[in-house]
Amino acid sequence: MPPMTPVDDFLYDMLHQYDLHVQLSGSYDKHARYALPSLKNGILSMFTDRWAAGPGQHCPEIYQKVKPALQLASRLLMENYPLTWFSHLTFGERRVDAAGTYIAPVVNSMSYDAIAKVKANIRDIGKVITFMFEPPGYEREEYGSCSVDASSRSFFNEFRTSDWPSVRRSDNRGYATPCVVMKNDFQTFFRHRYDSASQDEIYRALLVFAVTLVHEFAHAYNFWLTPRRHEPRWSEKEKEAELGWSWERCIIGYGVLPYRHYGDPKAKYRQLYQIKILEYHSYNERNSIFSMLAGSNRTDHPFTTRDATGSRAKPAVMDGNEFRHSKTWFKNDRKATQFLAAIQTIPMTWVVDWFQEKEWERRNQYWAQQGYYVRPSLGNAYMVLYERDRNQARIMRPLNPAIRVDRHIIKERAREDSSR
Repeated sequence: MPPMTPVDDFLYDMLHQYDLHVQLSGSYDKHARYALPSLKNGILSMFTDRWAAGPGQHCPEIYQKVKPALQLASRLLMENYPLTWFSHLTFGERRVDAAGTYIAPVVNSMSYDAIAKVKANIRDIGKVITFMFEPPGYEREEYGSCSVDASSRSFFNEFRTSDWPSVRRSDNRGYATPCVVMKNDFQTFFRHRYDSASQDEIYRALLVFAVTLVHEFAHAYNFWLTPRRHEPRWSEKEKEAELGWSWERCIIGYGVLPYRHYGDPKAKYRQLYQIKILEYHSYNERNSIFSMLAGSNRTDHPFTTRDATGSRAKPAVMDGNEFRHSKTWFKNDRKATQFLAAIQTIPMTWVVDWFQEKEWERRNQYWAQQGYYVRPSLGNAYMVLYERDRNQARIMRPLNPAIRVDRHIIKERAREDSSR
C-alpha cells in the first residue's frame, strides 16, 4: 500500500476540526461496547503456517490476538461472491488501450467452475507464499508490500534459511513464490498496546490488518498467475494499475485508512477514514457528483460552507497532482482543476459487522438474490467535501442540529428563507 503524502494531512486537518461531529456520527467511542467477533469459518493454512521466523518476527506471540483478522481475511478468500474479483483477474481478457493493459470481462468468468479454479489457485499459492513483518531497521511508510519472492528483499541475507517457510518443488506451480511484508506497527499494537486498548480500537486494528493482508495477497496472486511483472488495470474504467487498491474499492468499497496520529502512535486506531476524489468537466456533472457524494452520507441535514466555529471556511487552493494517488482519480492529474474530494469517517457499526457471522449470512443471502457481489454501505458516515474549481476552493460539510454552532446556522437559514 502506498505511503501517505502531505495532501492526506491537508484533508485530514479539514476533518479533524469537526471532531465532535465525527464522534456523534458513531465513528469512535472508547467507552462503547460491541458484540464480540463471531465468525465461525476456519483460517486458511497460509495464514497459520507461512509466517517467517527470525529477526523481528513475533507472529506466534500475537496469533491469538489477530485470529479474528485472520478469520476475516480467510472469509474474504473463501466466499464465492467476493471471489468474483479474483475470477475476473484470472480469466478476463487482457486488452491494451492508450493507458496500458486492462482486463475485459469474458463469458463464464464468474461461473461455478471458474470460482472453483480460483479457490484451487489460492490453495496452491498458499503453499509457496511467505508472510512476515518488517525486520528492525527496514521500516517503511506502507502498511504492507508484496514482492515476487523473499530473496529480492534487501534484508534477505539477515535471515537464516530455516527462518523461511519451506517450498517443495512439486508445490511451485506458478510464476512466483510471493513474499508479503506487513508493517511492524501491527505487531507493536498487538504486542504492547492491545491489552490497554479500547474495544473499538482493537476492532479497527483488526480490520486494517485483515484488509491489508488481502490487499497484498491480490498482488501476490497476480505475481503467481502470470510471468508479466507489470500489473494490468482490473477494468477499463480504472485509471491506474494498482490491483490491491482495486480489490479494496471493489470488495471492501473503500480504502480503509487509520487516524493521522501526529506523532502519537498510541492514537493510530482512534478512528478510520477513507478518501474519494472525483473530477468533473461541466456544471451538470458537478451537481451529479455532489448529489452522489452527499447522498452516500445518509443524512437529511443540509451542507454548509461554514467551519466548526461558524465562520466562512477559506481552504487552500490545491492542484490535482498534489493529491495522494492522484493518477487513480484523474485522467491527467496535472491539468485537474475541477474536482470534489471527500474525506469520510468509517462508522463502528460497519467495522464490527465484518466480524459477525450473522451479518455474513445475511450478506450471502442478499448477494444470492442479486446474483452478484454488492459492497456493504457505510451508512451514516460523517463527510467533509473539498471542492476545487478553476477560480477558488471551498469546504462543505453536513450540519448537525445537536451541535450549538450548527443549530445557529440552521436558524439563520430559516430566517433568511422566511424573509424572501
